[in-house]
Formats: sequence, structure tokens, C-alpha cells
Amino acid sequence: MAPAHKRGTLRRLAGVALFSAAAVALAAYLHLSLPNIPDRDSLYHFRHAALYVERGPLMEEFPWAAYSVVSRFQSDIWYGFHVVLTPFTFLEDPVRGVKLAGVFSLALLLILVYWAMRLGGMALPYLWPLLVVAFVPFSLYRQLMTRPHVISMGLVAVLLSCTISGSLWGLALSSFAIAWLHLSFFWVILLVVGATAFVKRLTEEVWLWREAAAAGVGLLAGWLLRPNPIGSAKLAYIQIVQLALEKQKGIPLLFGADLVSGMDSVQHSSDQFLQHFGPAIILCVAALIAFASALAHGAALSPRQRTLLWTGLALSAGAFLMMMQFSIRAVDLWNIFAVAFVAGVFSFVIRPGAHAATGFSTPRRLAVTAGLGTLLLAFIFWRGYDEHAQRMPRLGYSPYRLQAAADWLRENSDPGEIVFHSHWDLFPDLFFWNAHNRYIGGMDPIFQYAYDQDLYWKAHHLYSGRFGSYTCGTPACGPGLGEDTFTVLRRDFDASYLVLERGRARLLHHYAASDPRFVLELEDDGVALFRLRDGAGTASEAPI
Repeated sequence: MAPAHKRGTLRRLAGVALFSAAAVALAAYLHLSLPNIPDRDSLYHFRHAALYVERGPLMEEFPWAAYSVVSRFQSDIWYGFHVVLTPFTFLEDPVRGVKLAGVFSLALLLILVYWAMRLGGMALPYLWPLLVVAFVPFSLYRQLMTRPHVISMGLVAVLLSCTISGSLWGLALSSFAIAWLHLSFFWVILLVVGATAFVKRLTEEVWLWREAAAAGVGLLAGWLLRPNPIGSAKLAYIQIVQLALEKQKGIPLLFGADLVSGMDSVQHSSDQFLQHFGPAIILCVAALIAFASALAHGAALSPRQRTLLWTGLALSAGAFLMMMQFSIRAVDLWNIFAVAFVAGVFSFVIRPGAHAATGFSTPRRLAVTAGLGTLLLAFIFWRGYDEHAQRMPRLGYSPYRLQAAADWLRENSDPGEIVFHSHWDLFPDLFFWNAHNRYIGGMDPIFQYAYDQDLYWKAHHLYSGRFGSYTCGTPACGPGLGEDTFTVLRRDFDASYLVLERGRARLLHHYAASDPRFVLELEDDGVALFRLRDGAGTASEAPI
């Protein structure tokens, strides 16, 4: 008995090792075959990690975003993720470090999903992590980012499996890791444990008191084990609650494209939405039909299998509604929960020998279902490959685009002098190459809005590209309301320099180039760097 048990353990370990090697190879191919990086925020996260190496892991202050609550509350809601990235900052080439950190994050996501599928008793556990990567093209793009949500999604899959199986240590550790790496994701822990507890009460007539306590302890530990946890809690509140409230009010803040709702995407381009999300929706609907058929035929599912299927269905439906109503970014959660549901339906309903009476027990029905499912999965995987080969190289950003401007500032400006950047998303590039200066903001614009609404709107109107010679401290802006831009930059932002991209800030560039109070110091590859002269001066022509 013992030798057989040992052989089974060795086979499982060999399977984990082989899949882990394949996951690293796939992640390396997906990342290192791209000429650029998929996302600018990766540069910010990498540089923040490097600061923990330079200044110590207990560093709290963050003065580089001068007009942001991040500098006011002096804390880091992505603390654990930045600590995890620190080994990659020792590489001589920081861009190579960013790419390898992305390889690590994606490989870890694949391994965690694989492990979660094994814990859940899924058939073909190596298949489902690959489906997570290829589920929808937008999710592939997001998984190639060096951002904390990549690892967090894998941990959510483990959290779901541990909650269903009742693994207290697994619950505590996965909850801790989610909160420590990505504090603003704490609510997902409550969502998963709450949904599973509700379903388990109905299917197994038990309450998950111990499981909820283990998850709570892990969450609290993940929150508290960081410098200034109170400041982190305030930032998480702003990023989640205040942002949601401001969006519901219809305040026209500038958001990233991934904060647009799915309904807005449908209204903007229904054809593109269906092209991207249609196959995944069809797969989920097919799994739902198969599950309903199994229930109608009285399939003898075990209580744990019923819990997994009902919980996966509820969570995937909820995540899909969140994606459609609030933010397309919820595709990450829909991806994980929907794949878990599909994997459960295949393993416990459709797979040959799963049960005698599920509606798929006849050879003909099983063959038709397996054939159609295989074709759909093959199409999804092929489309994922095509997306990576054709579109991903065009979607990336060059990490060197603002290096010349950042290097010039580091070499020619005084430490701590403030740089006004024409768009909030230029902060990661500048910060990555130059922590010598300070910048007006960065990361989510809601952090600037929460710091000072008047200052936010003055930057917002210049960000929008519709204003150059003047700007306003109110949502509405026009010639009768505006203030001279130079005066605003000097007086309100204490800026010594202006960095802009000509293509996105044509009016501001024209204004700065024609006003003698701005001195052009560098112009390279569509990026212009101006120094603001000392003294108030007068405008070359009245802007208002």
C-alpha cells in the first residue's frame, strides 16, 4: 500500500513539475517575443519595487506623486507585489527586468490555476490554465501586464478551491497573499467566501464558520503586514468606493480604457465586442445548458460537486454583470470563475464515466457534445495565438519613449523639482527612468481628484487635449472661466518643467512653443520638454 501511495505522490509531483516548466516556457514566449511592453503601469510597479531595495522595505513616503493622495497617506496598496518584484530589480537592464517580472507573474498565474484545478478534482487540470490565458483577447492583453492582478487571479482560483474543499490553511494563506499583494482586491475574498458559504448552506446544509474565520485572519494579516496599513486602507477606499461613487454621479473623470463598462463597449462597437467576447459567452452558455440538463436528468452529483458548480455559476454570472455594468476590468474575475464553472461541468457532467445519468450518457450525444466542445476550444486557442502574433505587437508601448527627457531632467534639474506631465499616464515612464524629480500625479486619476478637485480639473483640461493657453479649476471650462496655463503651472503646481507628447497635446505644445516663458530644452520622438522661466512674466498674448 505504501509503495503505491508513494508512486501516486511521485506522479503528482512530476505532473506539477512538468506543468510548471511548461508554464514558464509559455510565459517566456508570450512576453519575450514582444518587441515592447503591453502596459505602462508595469514601469511604475517595477520602479517602486526598486525603491524598496534602495531605501529599505519599510519605506512609507512616496513624494514622487506630489499632488496625489498617494503622497498624502504615504502607503502602498500593492506592497506585497512590489516586494515580490524586488529580485528582478537587481538586473543591469531594467527593461529586461520588467519583462522577466512579467514572465514570472504569468507563469505563477498558470501554476496557481493548475493547482486549483487539481485541488478541485477537475479532469485534465493542465487544460484549464491555458483556457484562462486564451479566454478572451482582452484578458490575454491584461495577463501580459506586469501588474498585481495577474498573480491575484491565480490566488483567487486557489481561494475558491480551498473554500469549497474546506482547507483552512489554504484559505488563510491565499487570503493573506491576495490582501498583501493587492489590498484593493480584499473584497474578492469576501465575495468568494460569501458566495460559497451561501451555496454550501443550501447544498450541504453546513455553515462555513471556520472557513470564514480563516479567510478573515488571512485578510487582516495581509492588510496589516505592511508599512502604514491605515494609509493603505484609505487609498483602497478611494480606489474602490469613491471611484465607484464618482462614476455613478456621471462626473467626467479621465479613466483608463479598462475602466469603461461592457455596455459602453457594446454601444461604441457591438461588432468588436461580440468578436472578442462571443466565443467565451457561447462556451459559458453551452456549459450552463449541460449543467441544467444534468440536473433535469437527476445526475447523482456529490454535495461538493454541486457546491462547486453552483458557486462557479453564481460567481461567473456576477462577474459578467459587473463587467457589463461597471468596468470591463472585471473580465479578470469572469475569466477565472467562468473557466472554473466550465471545467466543473466537463469534469462532473460531460466527461465519459462521470455519471450514469446526465443527459450525455449515450455515445451519440457524448460524441456530438465532445466534438462541438473541442472545435470551440480549438477556435479559442487559435484566436489567442493569432491575437498574440498579430495584435499584441501593435498594442505595446516602448519603454524607452520618454527616457531621453527623463535622463535630461535627472542630469540638469535640482532634486525634487516638479515636472508637470501633459497626461497622467506619462508618470510611469518618467518615474521608471528618473526618481530624481517629482511629478504632479500618477497611477489612477482618482487619487489626484481626491487630493484636490480644483487642481485635478486644471490638469484634467490640459490632459484632454482641448485646451492649451488656459485651463480651469471646474468641470466646465471656456474662455471666460480660464486662467493662463503658465500661471497655473507655476503658482498652483509649483512646476519647473513641462513634459508633453505632441500628438496628444497639440494645443498645449503650440502654446508652450510660442510663449517666451517656456524654454524648449529637448524635443525627441514626439516628446517635448520645456523649462518654465523663473518669475511670473506675462503672456505673449491674452489667452482668455
